Amino acid sequence: MTDYQIINYVDCTEVQHRGILELRNLPEIRRWMTNSAPIEWENHLNFVSTLKSNKDRRYFAIFRQGNLVATYNLTKESDTIWERGIITSPMFQGSGSTLEIEKLILDSLPKSEFSIITAKVKLDNLRSIRYHEKVGFMETIRDDQYVYFKLAL
Repeated sequence: MTDYQIINYVDCTEVQHRGILELRNLPEIRRWMTNSAPIEWENHLNFVSTLKSNKDRRYFAIFRQGNLVATYNLTKESDTIWERGIITSPMFQGSGSTLEIEKLILDSLPKSEFSIITAKVKLDNLRSIRYHEKVGFMETIRDDQYVYFKLAL
């Protein structure tokens, strides 16, 4: 697992940001997002600039041998509860990389700041629902669009 390079979005190069945006805007990725509209380059850059001063949102790009494998983000919900989002490149889906990255990041989080990680998954995203169950997330509730999960660290 040590061959992953985790880079904070605010420290990524322009080339890395273009790769992140390209991944986020892939139709097969967007279809699972709450905001499924394509994101424009300038909007992406503006968002990244807000991350420099916002300690309640943490976004990371994960690379292996120079290839963008995934993005991982955490958004603070309360003192020790954070919602997690993860996007894995289609090129790496099914390879076990997502699970490795998840474990690597979760193991690195200080438990005093991160005690519960939450996630929400669209009801029809069965692959992601199975993944969350495999990782140990517990379903807390469902509504007409999402399954909500939590994981105690």
